[in-house]
Amino acid sequence: MVRGWKRGVVLLGCMAGLQSARAQQFVLPQTLAVSNRDRIFPGLYEFSEAGAVVARVRDASATWYNPAGLALSEQTTFNVSSAAYQLTKLGSANAPAEFTRTASFQPIPSALGVAFGREVLEWHGMRLGLGIYNQANWDSSVRLESNPRPETRVSHVMKSMFRSTVFSAGAGWALDPRYRFGAALLFDYTETGDIGQTSADIQDGTALQTVIQSLDFSGNTLHLMATLGAQAEPLPWLSLGLVVQTPGIALARGGSVRYEAQTSTLQTHQLALIDDSNAEFDLRKTFKATLGIGVRFWKIELEGDIRWYPASATYTLLATSMPIQITTQLPGQAPVVTEEQFASISFATRQVWSGSVGLRLRLSELITFHGGFYVDPSPVSGAVNGVFQKADFAGFRGGVSFTARQGLSGSISLGYERGTADTTVAVGGVALTPLPVGVSFTTFNLSFAIGYKF
Repeated sequence: MVRGWKRGVVLLGCMAGLQSARAQQFVLPQTLAVSNRDRIFPGLYEFSEAGAVVARVRDASATWYNPAGLALSEQTTFNVSSAAYQLTKLGSANAPAEFTRTASFQPIPSALGVAFGREVLEWHGMRLGLGIYNQANWDSSVRLESNPRPETRVSHVMKSMFRSTVFSAGAGWALDPRYRFGAALLFDYTETGDIGQTSADIQDGTALQTVIQSLDFSGNTLHLMATLGAQAEPLPWLSLGLVVQTPGIALARGGSVRYEAQTSTLQTHQLALIDDSNAEFDLRKTFKATLGIGVRFWKIELEGDIRWYPASATYTLLATSMPIQITTQLPGQAPVVTEEQFASISFATRQVWSGSVGLRLRLSELITFHGGFYVDPSPVSGAVNGVFQKADFAGFRGGVSFTARQGLSGSISLGYERGTADTTVAVGGVALTPLPVGVSFTTFNLSFAIGYKF
């Protein structure tokens, strides 16, 4: 996350260090947005088990995790996350500045799913399901105040968000109860945005240089993807699951960017401005494969899932044909307006292996305990990064579910997550040695869910 404000500080230093009236170089500061894809795990029990259910899922959440599990829906089942909240705290133990620790308390949009039983469709073991799921939900902000030297002041404020909502429709079919297959179509709507401002004052003993920069950026995409899934139970105590997801086909996308910067020195005053509400934004969805292995003994079910995302080629994340308009005024002269082409922002994802382990312990006919652990490395490539943070996460989940004889069920779950990002702070134009900074993210989750089997 610090990389976002590091880029802003570097940009400030470069701008404030200008000694002539040449055009300012336009650089889009990196945002605070985190694009990790396996952190929420929607569903009635799946949240508590960190999403490790690919081999065992058989309720309304199967359209998201593995559509093959729909084949076991003998009765129509309805699941909904009635309320879910997350508190994210942001901080740094060794920031070379006054680093304001921030926190955001926000609701996570509900996950809703339905699996239709044989009373709705009875056709050679075929079952259908629908669902709306939240894959990612990030909203965070940071404030940085720094005095790298007595005559230098740098300030940076940034607020960013990243959200992904998926609508899914799937079908499952059972060759026999032990071997099942399924397929689903996914419509993924993803949006990201950043609002920030940076400023700097530099007094070199002979003149005062000031910079004020503001940025308002947003982008959104709608992709169509398909998943194919299989489940097998070759032994009474063993469950296997496999899911592959195709790369996304872009159905719609759009973006906007507004940037304004003012630089003032004793010799010149300069204003740079670009405002494009129809910028080109493209955040691609890559292939995904998930393998799950589950075992059952006594009153315990245990499963481990591993997910693989291949690296992507480098592509253009953000571009605009609109030029940056630069107005420069020298003492005693009329303002001069020039234009500079916007440099497009490239992006690439790296190969990622993520995973989860989930536990289910049936305490009684009414009460079941659930637990899970997961790791979610960042998909961001360190070599080619557009506007996202390269942050790696790991977390624990735990909860209790209740099952009533009348078909009503519910769960309450808690989660703890820790993420880190490492970078260095460097201020261009100022004699300051780059300082290493480690930033931490701490997230607490509370989830409520209910389900009903008709």
